[in-house]
Amino acid sequence: MELLKKSFERDLKAKLAIKSSGNIEENILLLKAFKFYDTNDLGKVDKDAFAQALSKLGFYGYTDTDLDKLFLIYSNNEQYLDYQKFADTLYNNPPLTKKEEENESIQKNEDKEEKEEPQEEEQDLIEILIMRLRSLLSKRGLENMISIETGFRNIDTQDKQEVDFSTFKTACDKFDFQLTEEEIKELFLAFTKEETTKVNYDEFIRILRGELPPNRKELVEQVYKSINEENKEGLNIEEVFSFYNPKGSYEYLYLKDKEENAKKIFENTFNENHIYLNGEEGKGKLVDLDEFVDYYESVSLMIQDDDIFREVILKSWNLFDENEQKQENQEKEQKEQNVELKKEE
Repeated sequence: MELLKKSFERDLKAKLAIKSSGNIEENILLLKAFKFYDTNDLGKVDKDAFAQALSKLGFYGYTDTDLDKLFLIYSNNEQYLDYQKFADTLYNNPPLTKKEEENESIQKNEDKEEKEEPQEEEQDLIEILIMRLRSLLSKRGLENMISIETGFRNIDTQDKQEVDFSTFKTACDKFDFQLTEEEIKELFLAFTKEETTKVNYDEFIRILRGELPPNRKELVEQVYKSINEENKEGLNIEEVFSFYNPKGSYEYLYLKDKEENAKKIFENTFNENHIYLNGEEGKGKLVDLDEFVDYYESVSLMIQDDDIFREVILKSWNLFDENEQKQENQEKEQKEQNVELKKEE
């Protein structure tokens, strides 16, 4: 295992040295690759994002099994890897002391207050484009987000989850992403691996909608386990539909849509996502936990507020406890009051 680690670090540093070409510090280049896949700005990535970040740097030659082993080494067998610590380990930077971490946190907060809207030229162009698209799509609704998955799959006649630039541009225009040809080209190049002239649109879609933040993912997993009481391998899609309460949907509660239409939106989008993940031939496949989480990644993009997201998902599956919610609201108000009192002191 130690030999694998040493070889990996040697090869990665060599790749970063070539990629940087003196124009940018190697550790900064590494951090930017990880940050690209850290869609919730947590400073951490899971093993899939770890592999994707390395791929983005054009770093190949290690098997998935090797990368899984390396991820566990650098994450100390945790689910998420702190990529700042990983970069520090790679370049032998001593870890920050507790005091230095506190000072760094204070400085970040001060910088955030001073710059409510960071200038576009100071940000990475791809990050800007992704954020623009997320903002645009979040306003268009769940059906539109799911239709993008379906749209890419329909034009991928060979079912390889890859498309060339011409097809990618046609899709972006069709989905009205409101991007210039140059911006579409920049996006395409950002997602194109070195050894291919095609982009993996599934990877693009996943970055576009973002991962569920840990607190939301935990909630979604709890809901799935609640409706799958018998802990079966998966649920028949008709079972899923039977458990769903459209009166708990975002469309019904906040967009004031009719119950029948809210029900139709859920069933259509869930079914389309099911086909996207499993193919036409996999329509009868059971809905497992991963698919349930995948669907709610699209839902999450539409709902910015954590409390609203929590209310929607619990009410949608008849798990909402009014008394528990009242108690949580009271505790939240008390904490806010305590913070205000401390400020006054």
